[in-house]
Order: sequence, then C-alpha cells, then structure tokens
Amino acid sequence: MVEKLAQGPVAGQPQDRSQVTKAPKLKKEDGIIDWSRPAVGVCNQVRAMQPWPTAYSFFHHAGQPPLRLIVNRTAARENIPRSELPAGAVIVPQEAGRLLVAAGGGTVVEVLELQPAGKKRMPAADFLRGHRPQSGDYLGPETP
Repeated sequence: MVEKLAQGPVAGQPQDRSQVTKAPKLKKEDGIIDWSRPAVGVCNQVRAMQPWPTAYSFFHHAGQPPLRLIVNRTAARENIPRSELPAGAVIVPQEAGRLLVAAGGGTVVEVLELQPAGKKRMPAADFLRGHRPQSGDYLGPETP
C-alpha cells in the first residue's frame, strides 16, 4: 500500500462494519507504568499516554514518601548489565546523570525526561542532581 501511495492517489476501501470495534476510553489509571513489561513495552506505553493521561510512576527513595513522577520520554537500552534486579529497580551507580530502570525480561529503560509532582518538566539528569538514587530505590506503584 505504501508503494502505491508513493506513485500517486490511492482509492480507499470500505471497512467491514461487522469487524468494527471501539477502543475503551482512557482513564488516568491507564497511565501507571508496569515495569515488569519488557523495555520496549514500557517505552510504547509512555508514548501512547501522551498528551493525556500521561504515563507515571512513583519514586521510592529510602526514608522518604513516594514521589509521583510523570514520565515523558524514555528509551529502551540494550547491553546494560542489570544483574538480577527486580523490575522497577533503579540501577545504581548512575552513569553521568542517566536514570536507568530495570524492566521485565532482563531489559533496561532509560528515563530521559520526567516531571516530578508540582515541578516543571525536566531532563532526568536535572532530577538526579536533587535526588541521588541509592541501592534499594525503585519506581513502581504508590503502595507496593
């Protein structure tokens, strides 16, 4: 079909009405990130939830209440060793301001841009300047 479109106008085909389905209306809860999915699935969810309801997670940092983070941009990363960390675990030590999170199937997601609750959208490196992750920190639902 793409090749035909490159050659000029293409005639449409009527849709079979017996095969028509409607997508459910999105709810805010649809944006919560399930870190147990493979990295590609997490990244696809982040893109799909833009601009609403937005993908989000909670940053669990030792001794602090969970911090809600809207996750705006991510990338699946290959060849980053994560040992046997559980899904959602923040990979420490951080490399030059990179926020790396363990995902399902031994994959890794890099959070590139996020927005902490009540703050402006920012690169992950800026967030990490004020929130130094430690071993045991993770991203996940508000209550484990």
